[in-house]
Amino acid sequence: MRPWQTAAFSDVAAPGFFTVTPEQFEKFIAFVSGRLGSLKAVTAIQNAHYNVFASSHGFQVRTVHVMSAEFEKGPATVRWLLLRQNGRWMVEGMQVNSDLLVQ
Repeated sequence: MRPWQTAAFSDVAAPGFFTVTPEQFEKFIAFVSGRLGSLKAVTAIQNAHYNVFASSHGFQVRTVHVMSAEFEKGPATVRWLLLRQNGRWMVEGMQVNSDLLVQ
């Protein structure tokens, strides 16, 4: 099992990812980790369509990867919003969906 590693996000985060403070992000991860526990297995990863466009920041590619995962306390779906800019893939957002988060 692997614990959540919030420090690793700063290496792959897109500039707009941290619209919340690092402290708020730490609280979010602590909440999710407290409800779900450690990651046990990834059962499926689905890749969405790639969207390519030009912006004031140059050419960009955006996509979403959806991961079905089994955590220590139950299942969840994790969506990664990814951005490729200047030849580098970055995390633009993350969504975690599980009934365990609202119990």
